[in-house]
Amino acid sequence: MALIPSKSSFWGPLFSFDRSRLDIWVAARGAIAIGLSMLVGVWLNSNTIGMIVVLGALNACFSDNSDAYAFRAKRMARAAFVTVLLVFLASISAGNFIVSLALVTLLAFASGYLIVLDTVLADLGTVAIATFVVFGAHPMDPAQAFHLSLFALLGAGIQALLALMLWPFRRYRPERRALATFFVDLSSLCDLQFKPEEVPGGSAQSIHTQINLGAISQDSRPEGRRYRSLLTQGERLRLGILSLGRLKNRIERENPGNPSIEIIADFLSIEKSLLQKVSVIIRDEEQIQEARENLKSLELDTAKVRDNDYSNQSVFMRAVLSDALRQMESIIGQSRAVIELATRTTEAGMVESQRNENARPWRFRFRGVWATLRANFTFQSPGFRHALRLAICIAVGEIISNMISVDRSYWVPMTVAIVLKSDYASTFNRGLLRIGGTILGLLLATALFHIMPEGPCWAIALMVIFGFMMRWVGQANYGIFAVSVSALVVILVAMTGVPPKDVIWARGVNTCLGGVLAMFAYMLWPTWEKTQLSDVVAKMLETYRRSFHSIATLSIGEAPASESDRDQLRQQSRVARANYMASQDRYLRERGSTSVDREFLAGVTAAGNRFAHALVALESASPFTLDSEQQKIFKSFADKIEITLDNLSRALRGQEIPNNEYPDLRAAFVELEKMRAEQDRYGLFFDETDRMTNSLNTLREFIVKRLLENRRAKSALK
Repeated sequence: MALIPSKSSFWGPLFSFDRSRLDIWVAARGAIAIGLSMLVGVWLNSNTIGMIVVLGALNACFSDNSDAYAFRAKRMARAAFVTVLLVFLASISAGNFIVSLALVTLLAFASGYLIVLDTVLADLGTVAIATFVVFGAHPMDPAQAFHLSLFALLGAGIQALLALMLWPFRRYRPERRALATFFVDLSSLCDLQFKPEEVPGGSAQSIHTQINLGAISQDSRPEGRRYRSLLTQGERLRLGILSLGRLKNRIERENPGNPSIEIIADFLSIEKSLLQKVSVIIRDEEQIQEARENLKSLELDTAKVRDNDYSNQSVFMRAVLSDALRQMESIIGQSRAVIELATRTTEAGMVESQRNENARPWRFRFRGVWATLRANFTFQSPGFRHALRLAICIAVGEIISNMISVDRSYWVPMTVAIVLKSDYASTFNRGLLRIGGTILGLLLATALFHIMPEGPCWAIALMVIFGFMMRWVGQANYGIFAVSVSALVVILVAMTGVPPKDVIWARGVNTCLGGVLAMFAYMLWPTWEKTQLSDVVAKMLETYRRSFHSIATLSIGEAPASESDRDQLRQQSRVARANYMASQDRYLRERGSTSVDREFLAGVTAAGNRFAHALVALESASPFTLDSEQQKIFKSFADKIEITLDNLSRALRGQEIPNNEYPDLRAAFVELEKMRAEQDRYGLFFDETDRMTNSLNTLREFIVKRLLENRRAKSALK
């Protein structure tokens, strides 16, 4: 992600093509489900029923993915349940406009509000609105509505069957694939040059793997525990590799001719090969012996560093070399554990894992969800404002669709639901792509419909092709998605006997109306990213504070946080950092962002990443053996770090923090550094606490200056 995007960054998403979102197997499942669903209608001699079954399959296919089977099953079960319920409610309420309007407005608010919990749930809400407005256009009695909902459920079931049919035979295949990719990404860290201003290597891959393994977080089977243990050991390896790479850079800078440089470089090269073999073990159950041979080579390199004569080196350099040796020994131990765990994931090595994980009770998870919903029920919450804006726009769109005399006017509120997003750039980009893509799709489908021979087989073939394009390349660019889905709808409706030219006119006019309504509403009541960015930075700093506290307790004599707690805090820090990066990227694509904004965000990002690197290094070397007096000095320093982070978080949330409430971190570090003569073997400890001091002072300078400028600007406007 570019920190300083080009001037055309607002228009970038219009022409972007995200290859990482291409998944040919998901697209194939979706296309096959569409074809099979329409064949049900052909078999029953009713293309209308076929259309209902296809719509049920479409609703479910948007919940399909290549992640864990358990995740897929839960999402698709939710989608199927929501589809059946909404088809029934929409059909029986269609005869009473007031009731239908009230229901769709409440549904729109709930769908928009779900974004405070999860964007996936918010996307499901969009599908729910579309389902309601489509089926709400045709009033039915309860018996008819019930039968109709069962046909929609059949379509969802066909899609779910295709997505989950290999689950009994490949229960952990998605998790194995995610872990194999994680270890390949981990191996690439052995080649990287350490850059403190960048995000610590492997962060994005780690978050992705954590998410993929989330589905088995409560799996009590031995296999599930082993996969979770592999991720934990991989995380520890990541910390060790990053720290060893930084120590190697330090030795090269301070003592270029040191013989240990070449040995450490060879060690990292062997470790890269070992991790790649671990990936092969997990994925293909091969190269176990080769990985063990790599482990022996690592031990030989470690012995060389241990046996070298460093008596002529400075005290400082001996401390750095001691830290490097410690990291090498730690990496060997973790690599050995990873090989054994990976071996036990194979068919030949299925034995009970020793690692147990305490699952969080469901009642606390529910309380956490309820607390989040309750806390965001205020106009200060961007999620609440988005929900209210979406509800009002859907209601207006529904009223417009009821007033105009254009066929299929339900496309007006449906387009509003699809286009209107919680941020400025996404709404306008989606609006333009939706309108342009719809027109192109309508023209393309109509041309093909007239060129192709008559008969249901050819029409179904076109539906399968456009369904495949929609779920494949359509995921990489929303414009292609809009073209594909519009073409699919034209053919689907045409099979029920409606001429394509009528569909073109109705869908084109209604889509333009809905798109313009959504963009106009956002212009009237926007939620600017700049109003949210401060809180996003504050949350990131708060997670850094909690993570630092858990690491500091390892060395200051207090009851230390458990390893699982530190893992959770580390994950929260990464997510908060990823949220910040996404937020600042959206902000820089908004109107009105300036070079001053880019400079400020560049400074905050670089300083924040330096602090994150220091956290990683400090944790990898903890605990440090300190006596009671040294623990007291370190605790004083740690307290000042936490106070600074807390003050910056509160300042970003609007509290005025006087300058005298910010502790003097440099003075605190000077006191800490007086221990260096006694504890010089802990060179990394002093290097990273110095880095923390510098990065937090830089953060404070940028943030305080920015807040002061904002206050002056507000005063000038009064």
